[in-house]
Amino acid sequence: VYHGTPFEMMVQDVAKPAILNETDVVVRVTTRAVCGSDLHIYRGYMGGAIGDAVSSFAVGDYVIIPDTVSEDHMEMEPRSKEYFGFGNSEMGLGVCKRGLLTRRCAAEYARVPFAEANLIPIPLTHETANSTIERDYLTVSDIFATGWAGIDYTGFEPGDSVAVFGAGPVGLLSAYSAILRGASKVYVVDHVKERLDLAASIGAIPINFADDDPVAQILASEPNGVMRAVDCVGMEALNSSLEMDESIITQQMVDVTHFKGGIGQLGVYSSQDDSPGAP
Repeated sequence: VYHGTPFEMMVQDVAKPAILNETDVVVRVTTRAVCGSDLHIYRGYMGGAIGDAVSSFAVGDYVIIPDTVSEDHMEMEPRSKEYFGFGNSEMGLGVCKRGLLTRRCAAEYARVPFAEANLIPIPLTHETANSTIERDYLTVSDIFATGWAGIDYTGFEPGDSVAVFGAGPVGLLSAYSAILRGASKVYVVDHVKERLDLAASIGAIPINFADDDPVAQILASEPNGVMRAVDCVGMEALNSSLEMDESIITQQMVDVTHFKGGIGQLGVYSSQDDSPGAP
């Protein structure tokens, strides 16, 4: 459990969640993953019951809980500063107050609001499920789906060349998504050898930004730039000296992408107070 102190986590007993609204479902958690967004917060930057209005699921069904849980109904006039203009249903979803993170998915049970819209059913039963099969579905909750979406954000078309910045789980699955979808070349930029080795193992071209300017390395093979680039790092981006440089990947994506290409943003950035030049 995270209580707001960077780099401190506690193991403690928490109350089993209960149905608060008739659209809720309480899910027993059997397999869970950690998102890079959890790490941003950790570092200090930032079931067993069905509600009466839920008809698509029954106790015992196997489901996936997505990383971003919607509030089901969008208001015509979004409230100021509400996430995606959705109202507040007191979901209790995590340290990110607009529903980006589900606070207690690390516990044995989690309450999922608007379950009809949010839960993804999977074809398993108590007799057929096991930990290996469950892991096959785990990244649908976030990492694989997020990596795939990052390629969508770039405007990708089969045959495009792609540069992926960051070879963590999201970056690797973003690169793999591009390969599966027919990219001509996929460059993966990072400085960790083990991650770059994994990138090479799936057919991507590893680029170590600690060795040389990654833009220059890619442009040596792609003189006109790649058609698509995606940031899978965010606010904890590093420069070649391995020092924090929050804006460097955004600039590198612009520098390495063809003028008719597109860029995608998956990495999370923290909000800042408005500057005098803010619109």
